[in-house]
Amino acid sequence: MFVGLANFATLLAEGVFWQVTRNTFVYTLVTTVLKLVGGLAMALVINQSFRARNLVRAVLLLPFIVPTISADRLDVDLRPDLQRDNWALVKTVS
Repeated sequence: MFVGLANFATLLAEGVFWQVTRNTFVYTLVTTVLKLVGGLAMALVINQSFRARNLVRAVLLLPFIVPTISADRLDVDLRPDLQRDNWALVKTVS
């Protein structure tokens, strides 16, 4: 049974849809502003000259680096042509 645009009309008539849409836009706006301010603050801290500057840089950049390394390792684990651990086991056993 073809309902056409009836589902969309029902959706637009419900108050919950508009509340969820508003919440989504508010969340997006707030998180974007906070990330922008936080990123600018981190950039200003990294650019200053002080003791332990390299340590602070490492601590600030670590959250950006770790997921990339984890994703690369997961990619290696899931691709049969790149599995060096599996290759070593097969060559050792056979």
